Parts: sequence; C-alpha cells; structure tokens
Amino acid sequence: MTSQLPSSFNKFVGASREGYKRKTPAHQEVHSVIVNLNKNFSNNKGNSFQTIFNSQLTLKPYSMVALYTGSLTRKPIVITEDTTLTIQLNSALPTLEQEVRLVNSLRADYDDVKIEEFVNLDVTIPAGEYSKLNFCRVFCNAINTNLTQQTGGNYKNVETDIIPNAAKKMLKSFPYEVYYEMLNGQFFLGLRYLVQTINSQGSTISDDLFLTNFEDLNDGLTTTSNVTINGPNQNIINRTVAGPNWNSWALGNSPIRGMASYSGEDPRILGDDIGFSNALVRATLPETGTEEYQFVFGLNNTFMSEFWANDTIPVPLVKTNPLDSEPTIILPQVLLGAHLDIAADTTEITKAKLTLFAPVNLMSVDYATFSDKGGRDTQASVTNQTLFACDLRDWGISLDDGCIMTWEVYSEAIPSDRLGDNLILQEGRRYFFRFVVNSSNNSNESQTILFDSKTSNIYLSKELVESGYLFQQMACFSDDNPPKATTAGLCPQFYFYNSNENLKVVEPRSNNIVGYDIGRDDFIFMEGQLGYSYFINPAKATNPTPLTNVLGVAENVPSTVNNNEAQTTIFSPNAYPRTPELGGITQLGSDLTRYNIEVNLPISCYNSTEGSANDIGQTRTILHNTNPIVEDTTNLSTGVITRSLEPFNTKYLSLNNPHQIKLNSLDISIRRAKTNELAEEITDASVEMLIKKDIN
Repeated sequence: MTSQLPSSFNKFVGASREGYKRKTPAHQEVHSVIVNLNKNFSNNKGNSFQTIFNSQLTLKPYSMVALYTGSLTRKPIVITEDTTLTIQLNSALPTLEQEVRLVNSLRADYDDVKIEEFVNLDVTIPAGEYSKLNFCRVFCNAINTNLTQQTGGNYKNVETDIIPNAAKKMLKSFPYEVYYEMLNGQFFLGLRYLVQTINSQGSTISDDLFLTNFEDLNDGLTTTSNVTINGPNQNIINRTVAGPNWNSWALGNSPIRGMASYSGEDPRILGDDIGFSNALVRATLPETGTEEYQFVFGLNNTFMSEFWANDTIPVPLVKTNPLDSEPTIILPQVLLGAHLDIAADTTEITKAKLTLFAPVNLMSVDYATFSDKGGRDTQASVTNQTLFACDLRDWGISLDDGCIMTWEVYSEAIPSDRLGDNLILQEGRRYFFRFVVNSSNNSNESQTILFDSKTSNIYLSKELVESGYLFQQMACFSDDNPPKATTAGLCPQFYFYNSNENLKVVEPRSNNIVGYDIGRDDFIFMEGQLGYSYFINPAKATNPTPLTNVLGVAENVPSTVNNNEAQTTIFSPNAYPRTPELGGITQLGSDLTRYNIEVNLPISCYNSTEGSANDIGQTRTILHNTNPIVEDTTNLSTGVITRSLEPFNTKYLSLNNPHQIKLNSLDISIRRAKTNELAEEITDASVEMLIKKDIN
C-alpha cells in the first residue's frame, strides 16, 4: 500500500504516472570571473582594488556566487601593532636558597649591601611586515638596545652597595644579549652569555675584563706574598726570593663564572661561553748547574684561604695537606690543583711531572662546607687525592717554550631540580672539570685534554661553583667588621716553591664573575641568571595575538624574580650553544592571521571581531574566509610568500536578487578576519569567482 503524499510535495518535486521523483534543473549556468590586482589602475592596493569590465556584467535573478580559487602575497611575519614584550628574569644568582643556607657565613651587613636582582625588561616590538631574518634583527635590536645602554641604562654599569676596595662601589652588569641563529636548517632566538668588553656598544671599558686581577680587597687577606708582579696589566708573576717552602703566592679574587661550556670543535662556542682560568707557565733554563722547584696552579677561594692568609696573622703561612698516594708530598690547600715538579739543567728541562689533585671529599664540598667557620676550617685540613699524573715531556711539551695551562669548569643538565621554594621545576646542573694544555708556539688545534672528570664521574656540586656569585658577601671570620668580606666559588691561585725568576706565570686570564677595569679602577659584577621567559601582557596591547603566535608564548603568565610559575616556559640563558633547545625559541610560529575577502555584491555573512567590542551579528559582504597565509615560518628565509587558495566550490552564497544585477566594476577588499581592518600587509592578490544560476 502506498501512502498518500501531500500535494505540496507533489508540487515541489513534480509527479508522473511512473511515480514520484525529485525535480532537478535542466541545467546550470556557471560563469567564471577572474580578478587580478592592477597596481597601475586608480589607487589599487593589494588589500583593496577594483576591476572595470569592458562590457557590463549581468547577474541573473537568484544567482549564487562562490570563491573558487586565488592567491594572496605578503611578508612571512606580520605584527599588526606595536606590542609590549616582557623579558622575565625568573631566577638570579645569588638565589634565595643560597642566602638561607649560608646565612651564618654571610657578612654581618649583608642585608644592607646585598646585590639586588635586575628587574624584568619591557620592550616594544614595532609593528611591521617582516621576513624571518628581518624580524629576528628587529627583535634583537629592540631588546639589546636596552640591555647594552651604557649611560643612564638599567642593565650595564649599575652601582651596588659593595665596596671591594678603597671607597668605590662595585658596578653590576647584565652579561646577556638576545641572539639569533639560522644555520643548516636549525633556528635559535634567545638570550646568550656575552661579557661586556671594549667592543660592546658604546662601552667605555678600557681594559680586558678576562684578566685575572690580584688587587688587594677589603677581605682581610694577604693577597700576595713574596712574589713580583710586573707587566703592563700586572700580568707577569714570579717568586721574588727562592726558598724551600710554599709561602709565596698570588691569590686571584674573582671566581670563574657558572653555567658554562667547555672549549671544543663547535665554532659557535665563544670564550664568553667557557668557564675557564688559564695562564702561560714558562721555565727558564739555568745558566749553570741544575735547578729544582715546584709550582701549583690551583682553584680555591678567599673564603677558604682566609683560614691561613688573614692579615691578623703576623706571618701568614700557607696551609698544606699531604697527597694520599705519596704522603711525603705536601701541597697547598686548594679545591682543585695542578702541581708541577720541575728539574732543569743548562740544556733542557729534565723533569716536568704534572699531578692533578683535589681534596678526597671534593664531590661533597657544598653549602654545608661554607655554612659556618667550623665547616670551613675542617675542609681546609682535608687530605688530597691524586686525579692524574704524567710528565709533560711525554706529551711533547717543553716548559722552556712555555705551556698554556687551563682549568675548564662546565655544567651538564641533569633531571629537574627545585630552585629553592620556587614553583617551577627546571633542569638541574652538575659541574665537571677539565685540565687542558698546549704549547705557546702551537695553534689551538694542538690542545691536549689531559683530564676530564666526567670520564671518571668526578663532579663538583653546583653549590661550590655558583657560590662564587656571593662575591665579597661572605664573612671574613678574622675580622667581620664591615666592609671586610670574602668570596666563595673557584678563584685562580698560584703558589711557588723554591723558584725565582726561572719560573714565570704570564697573562693569567679567567672568565670572571667579576671583571676588573684597571683604567677606571672599577669592579664589574656579571650577574648570573638561571632562567628567563617571554611574556606578552594582553593588557598592554590591543591585539597581542600575532606576536604571541610568532613567539609561541601564549601560555605564559606574569612572573617575578625568584618566583617562577609552573605554567610558564622557562629558558636557560646559559644553554646556547650546547643545548639551544633549552636556551630559547627554536621555531618561529605563524602569526596565524586569517583574512576575509569581501566583494561589492549583495551577499551576507555574519561576522564577529576580536577586541574590546565583539561585533557579534554584524553582517558584511564576505565571500571567503582564508586559512592562515603562513602556517609555519620555521624554514622561510624569503622576503615574501604567496599562498594559493585551495580550489573550493562547495560554498555558494545566494545573492537574493529578484531582478538582474548589472555591474560595471567589481571591488575586492581583503581584511584581517579578527579586526576587520584592511590588511595593509597584502601586497598582491588574485581571485577567481564562480557565478551559478540554476535553470529549470
């Protein structure tokens, strides 16, 4: 039995004696209209242009229109308005954890003179249309202009309340700049460590801040004893009068920087990146007879040395400790040491035995060691262990030619580590060290790594190395009346036994936490940072979305120094170039801008915008909403990019025209979808429309 259908349905589909079937048009009329930008006509622009028809275009009643295909051209990165970017400095050294755990060994007036952290930096990234390369240049320039400003700036040569010597306050500087790299398909954009030098922008530094200084500080120590220091930069050291004892020394008082790399084959590694202390050691052959003498190039600090070198002792004597493998060998108290036992006659060096040594409890030297006077004094008497021994002559090194000896202290990332009471979990650090030698008459390629502690899994605690950022902030137990204070960390120290001018230390250099500008008599503290992040405050921009998308920081939140938020991506400014993926952005995203293509036809599209007023329900003559023109800018180095609009003929819009529409011209405008602003960044455009009419 067949059910009875309503007469209205019969009228719609038509009926026949054979049954009911859907009525379909006899055919369709489909016309194509191609509109290209003609920059020579009128005031046509890529975002707004007009085409005049030679003959009038007639659109039949109830026609439908669709955008079939086309293309848009623009720069790869578009920032639509000046946008404030905040560089959040999430954790500076010294940290709150250091202050708490070392409270009993900080100088008495620490709260009055403590080095304050640098504040977060707000910079304006200017609106513009950029290639990837130009964006990186503008981005770096906007930030580094603030970071490197010498006069009236907030990040270079800022006074502190610490007075290292005389009556002049120590300065502090932010030793990082934003850097970008595009190399072999790899990308990096972030902070990297760069020491302030004579070549810095507008710098008035007159000397090499890598020089090891032996200035007498307000630390209550006898910095030098029975040594002569000569040279234009006080950079040639030898014992003044020979004697069979170790009571001849020069104590460097600036620690090696932390979070550093080691030298290697990667050309991206600069001297700034390496945690090093080195010197040329040269022996002179005697004119007659034979000579025997010894030398120690150690890493120690003035906090430890104050145990035996404080100026309240009438005749300071170096604290010495035996070597476990050869108890008859008594060596100066240091935390890391390179001992040279030298013999020479008139024709050659006949012995050049090198022994690397350290306290037997080296790996446990941490905040507990520096937490009070008792812990320090106990550590100063610990027996030494042998780490490595050889005769340098077996490595083709002759001390009469000179040998550059280098301690390198470098960090490796280990699993996440809490930064005191901070909320964020960040990669931890473990420190290793290397001892490198090379002859002064050979190139750097001839460097010989005699010892790398990582191969033996002998490491230093981060607390030992990074306590160096408490420069002149540790107690001087022999006289803690301000401004006397000492320093932790690892500082270069030189000890001479039975030598005179026949053994000289030339040009000792270090990547110092505190550099000394001899010409200006200024100490400059390089404040270390453990982490930083990017933050774009939506309250400081009408449309922060493009820059947010390009940098990929949409999830970041405001953060204060030493108070990291768990949902913020924290980068290490010390990671580049060894682990750039931990140091900054390794991919630029797209600004993800979508565009509306509008035409002067009676079509309706309900459109909403992003902003203070959400225009929900506003109708516009939008024919098509594009996908983002640039979906990923990672590998784009070109200045412009053209995106073809994919062929699309399934979305026809009705013109709702009961009568013919006659057009003499067709107007095209291209607007940013979220704001309805004309897209000034579009430099070229082409569209093809299909106009369809069903013919019954």
